[in-house]
Amino acid sequence: MSVIRSTHLAGQNDRPRNFVAGRFAAAPVLALTAWSLMGCYTYVPVAGRGVPVTGDGRVVLTDAGTAAMAGPLGPNVREIDGIILRATADSVVMTVAQTTTTSRERFISTGVTVAIARPLVQDISARTFSRKRSLTFGAAVFAILSVAFSAVTAAAASATGDGPGSIQP
Repeated sequence: MSVIRSTHLAGQNDRPRNFVAGRFAAAPVLALTAWSLMGCYTYVPVAGRGVPVTGDGRVVLTDAGTAAMAGPLGPNVREIDGIILRATADSVVMTVAQTTTTSRERFISTGVTVAIARPLVQDISARTFSRKRSLTFGAAVFAILSVAFSAVTAAAASATGDGPGSIQP
């Protein structure tokens, strides 16, 4: 009988590793990076510019508008965020995503569509991507992650004795 011997080449996968740490160590970094890349948005007033208003936007109501919209939206609603479907000289029709009250409380809506008479509207703003805010936020997240990574690396190096001032055999 012949003996079959298998030869095993030592490779990169032969080193011991902590399965959980190896598999999920990058998850928090990836999550923060993805979150920072979502971007920041701002609302730019568009009333009176002759720009057709459709898409994501915000309508700020007058005091009379707050009182008139208490039925469909609830009491004390001052701002309505959502998708502006149509804005004419007479009214604004929008699907409501979120409302903000006069006391700055925010409520998520079920997507009700409302028509608001123009005299009840104080301001209309379009939601636009803010490159400046996004870059500032991304730089801040990068700086925080860099400091955290260097602190973890320094702590790991000192724990293993590879840090500065350690005595090597």
